[in-house]
Amino acid sequence: MFDLRFATPPEWLDTVFANFDAFLLDHAACERKAAATGMSFVVRYPDKSALIEPLRQPAPQTPPAPLRTETPGRLGTQTPAPSSTGNNLVAAQQQPSAPKQTAAPVNTAAKTAAPGGSTGTDPAKVTIKPYQAPSGGHTSATAAEALADGRAKMQAGKLLEARDTVNAALVSGKLSGYDADAARALLSEINQTVVFSNRKFADDRFGGTYQVQSGDRLDKIGARNALTSDILLRINGLSDPRRLRSGAYIKILKGPFHAVVSKSAFRLDLYLGGLPGSGSDVSYVTSFRVGLGKDD
Repeated sequence: MFDLRFATPPEWLDTVFANFDAFLLDHAACERKAAATGMSFVVRYPDKSALIEPLRQPAPQTPPAPLRTETPGRLGTQTPAPSSTGNNLVAAQQQPSAPKQTAAPVNTAAKTAAPGGSTGTDPAKVTIKPYQAPSGGHTSATAAEALADGRAKMQAGKLLEARDTVNAALVSGKLSGYDADAARALLSEINQTVVFSNRKFADDRFGGTYQVQSGDRLDKIGARNALTSDILLRINGLSDPRRLRSGAYIKILKGPFHAVVSKSAFRLDLYLGGLPGSGSDVSYVTSFRVGLGKDD
């Protein structure tokens, strides 16, 4: 544990108790950010057990979404207003066995008296019900599972399956910033073999193989697939296009490549099949760091 450099002023407690909802939301956001960072380390460095083992247990236990609370008023005399949201965390007051008396909902933004003054919210009396994640989304936990599954398939030599697993999570657009960075890093590693090496993948729906016909030239084959002859030379390990032999199978890609520049991240993302959100079958390939001019 690290000691604080400065003592926490007592006024901080007044601020917390005056808006306990905001305090819980901020705490949950910090926990989620820490969990996502921890799981990205687990995915990126599976061989460094000393680094990732301490991160395996605490990270998945963190709630994947921020908290929402309704703060009760005077303890023992009021009940909290019913929650209008089924999928959020709700803070419920423990009710004593004394006769119940219901009052109007409390304005949670109102300032609560400082300790030692009149009655106020007691954080010890707040309980939290289990969070139910909404269907169809990618929480930090499910994103980490997709990344871990993709890495396991990659290490087992199932590169196309690994790419499809991680790519589906990435192009869904539902990954957080940290999970998306981890997904791009893993896909870039996979595509160094699937896309840029001379290893052939006949069943790749974003590429495949082609049998050279008599009279074929590399530039013509490239034009039919929206590729340059230079790319075909590279991915087939050829130094001279004249070495193309009739009847041989060469590796191809189904071009063209599509580029998306993120100015805020100084990053260029490369895709095959189309652009994210276009409705077509899209495959992320890799990213490059880019510099933007002063005037953009």
